[in-house]
Amino acid sequence: MINRIIKSIFALALLTVCLNTTAAAQANFEAAERFTGEKMDKLIGDTFVWPRWIEDTDTFWYPFENAEGTNWYFVDAARGNQRELFDREVMASQLSEMFNRTFNSKDLELNDFEYDTDKERFTFHVDSINFTYNVNGNRLVKGDSLSEEKEERWASYSPDSTWIAFAKNHDLFVMRADDEDSTEIQLTVDGEKWFSYQADDSDTTSDERLRARANWFEDSQKLWVKRQDKRLVDDLWVINSLGDRPTLETYKYPMPGEEDIYVDEIKVFDPDAETSVTLDTDKWEDQSLGGAYFNGGGIFETDKSDYLYILRRDRTWSKIDVLKANTTSGEVEVLFSEESKPYFNTRYAQLAIINEGEEYIWWSERTGWGQLYRYDSNGNLKNRITNGYYTVGDIAKIDTAAQTIYYSAYGKEEGQNPYFENLYSVRFDGSRSRHLTPEDANHNINASEEGNYFVDNYSRVDMPTRAVVRDASGEVKIQLQQVDMTAAEEIGWEAPEEFKVKAADGATDLYGVMWKPFDFDSTKSYPIITYVYPGPQTEPFPTSLSEG
Repeated sequence: MINRIIKSIFALALLTVCLNTTAAAQANFEAAERFTGEKMDKLIGDTFVWPRWIEDTDTFWYPFENAEGTNWYFVDAARGNQRELFDREVMASQLSEMFNRTFNSKDLELNDFEYDTDKERFTFHVDSINFTYNVNGNRLVKGDSLSEEKEERWASYSPDSTWIAFAKNHDLFVMRADDEDSTEIQLTVDGEKWFSYQADDSDTTSDERLRARANWFEDSQKLWVKRQDKRLVDDLWVINSLGDRPTLETYKYPMPGEEDIYVDEIKVFDPDAETSVTLDTDKWEDQSLGGAYFNGGGIFETDKSDYLYILRRDRTWSKIDVLKANTTSGEVEVLFSEESKPYFNTRYAQLAIINEGEEYIWWSERTGWGQLYRYDSNGNLKNRITNGYYTVGDIAKIDTAAQTIYYSAYGKEEGQNPYFENLYSVRFDGSRSRHLTPEDANHNINASEEGNYFVDNYSRVDMPTRAVVRDASGEVKIQLQQVDMTAAEEIGWEAPEEFKVKAADGATDLYGVMWKPFDFDSTKSYPIITYVYPGPQTEPFPTSLSEG
């Protein structure tokens, strides 16, 4: 996918006109037409590698498109090798024989291509026919036709696949997944429109099975639901103009200063016992719940359903409590609290639960800079983990055995664009801090589930993406892909320019990106077309070639 850096060229070329009073230039529509998104996609192809890590392994696969078509790759990070997942010519030949028609090996339409962990096979479908592919034996097996109900969108399966949760008439139900004749068990009777257990609480009452707001604990013993009471919140409307005739859509939305806003509630259910408990979270009027990584949150999860970890905020988001809730009694314990003016930045508000609650790692801006802190099981501060005049971003991975955190950060490298993301590692006690991505670029990190391996897509607006696999020390183990812009450059494409200027205070550095017309003439005057998104959340500008 070509990102907004490339796609913006079209709009800028159309809008850029010369202001020279003696010889006003015309917008160069012909140049702009050469660099539309679709044409650039065909010239360049993908600019980002998205790894699909295979569960409990150090292996992953990914598709990648370039001028030669789409290919699929299989990578073993631990062994440090990459190979084509299958021979495209052989795959096209096999499909042609099965379907009695020609298949283009460079443009194979293998729909819903994915890895089936249970079968240890890759699966996809072509023309509504299912296929499985054994990567070890290079064996393609034709299956049955797709069922009309290929995907049960209403079903929320427990991790062990023994339970299914769903909603009907705004209430929550469960049933056994391993028994086609299983009886539906109704767990609630208090659901209604705008205070519903359904994923879409605006749906009308229906006996149809619908997706529920169900979140299963990893041990599959319990599930929890956060629902919002919107019944007193006033309506807002939008016009859906994409159908044959415009229709009015209604939703609930509280405006600033209004008295009635969403009211959050969290309930935990035991499907075996058919019981539930509402967590005792009430403290502030108009408070909100959520924003932490709950037990089902990747590296922040716990394996047991005994406790749930929640962030509780006041209405202004200036006060925040980190809560540990007992999922049997509903009692809630405040582990620690913070206050931040004018409001708490929740973008990186991460709670890492170490060894089932023996320790906690928490992100805070208490010094004015986002840093990581370590707490004991009772919520007492043990030590600062990171320290300095920079901002810690996302936690990529935590190795509890090695007591090591892998995290991204911004502004730590002197002389580098402070908006570039870099990967670092540090011990829980704050020692052994290491910079793992030395290249002067923006690094997008995707960590493996099993080992400490990272897919790193790094680039700048003026440097094409390079995708590599790194190990825990930052060493590059595999070169995956490098984007080639030659075809675009041959027809006149030029990279935009990074720039830095001082703000009005004469001290603060402001960073930006500049696109010039491809027929730019330094002897002429041009208008400046500026783009800035003033928030309230962020003010973004491109830092890499691709957004993915």
